[in-house]
Amino acid sequence: MKSHWIKKIAMLGVLFCLAINVIGADYERTKEVIYGRKRGVALTMDVITPAKQNNRGVIFAVSGGWFSSHDNIDKVMDRGTFLELLKRGYTMFAVVHGSQPKFTVPEIREDMHRAVRFIRHHAELYKIDPANIRMFGGSAGGHLTLLQGADGQDGDPSAEGPVDRESSEVQAIVSYFPPTDFLNYGKEGQHFDKLLRQVMYGRNPFLAALDFRKFDKEKQLIVKVEDQAEVKRLLKEVSPITHVNKGDALPCSSMATRICWSPFGNPSASWANLNRRESRPSCSPCPVKITDGRLSRRRSNALGIGSISIYCEGNKS
Repeated sequence: MKSHWIKKIAMLGVLFCLAINVIGADYERTKEVIYGRKRGVALTMDVITPAKQNNRGVIFAVSGGWFSSHDNIDKVMDRGTFLELLKRGYTMFAVVHGSQPKFTVPEIREDMHRAVRFIRHHAELYKIDPANIRMFGGSAGGHLTLLQGADGQDGDPSAEGPVDRESSEVQAIVSYFPPTDFLNYGKEGQHFDKLLRQVMYGRNPFLAALDFRKFDKEKQLIVKVEDQAEVKRLLKEVSPITHVNKGDALPCSSMATRICWSPFGNPSASWANLNRRESRPSCSPCPVKITDGRLSRRRSNALGIGSISIYCEGNKS
């Protein structure tokens, strides 16, 4: 009898291992591809290539609270969003950036620009269309995604390295529950730090990401930016709503038609400001990119409880 149960348990173990291998057989994951270097440290990403590619690349901003780690890739690899995109043939790029508290958002943004440029420059190697790169992320990753969609940069034609001559623009974005306006957070004129301390028992574990610093040539030290006018300017610069312009995240094939911004910063002000801008259509209240008419909407734990995933049905472009 005991031997019988041992055999059953052994068989279940074999089936479990086979299930893992079947999932892995649908894609190939290349870990820690170096996309750049900063202050002597390598910047890396994982490249996940499906068995059948559709010539499209999607970047995942690996970021929560502006902290980034390769361990976080493992946590989302087997969840709905990743697997759904891989099944549809998208080549995935999970980009890890420099983390707070060591690096601030302006420095993290430079990492994301570099990653997009690197991917675009090596599009032929990865068998993707360099003119059709998409991006998604949640929370801080959603914030970085919005910035990339609204404020991608042109390449520098005089740059020494060919990667830096590439554009860092992306053509479509999906953003889950991102902050959008750090100066009007929760209500008009409220700094994000005040609201977060109210809801997190006096703490703000994300403040270091927006604790702006500069190099003081006279002191030969990295020092905190104390001038409040400059702090306000920098907070505005890293607020995605500041950069909404005509032509941002242009439609690519029939995948995407407009950015729909989450009112996580200031609901009334954010929607009002967006609706006043002639360059953007008004949005229905959902924190994701709207696709064309063929939609499948489902609740998903892919990047957070209650987030909404939207996929194109009947179209793999």
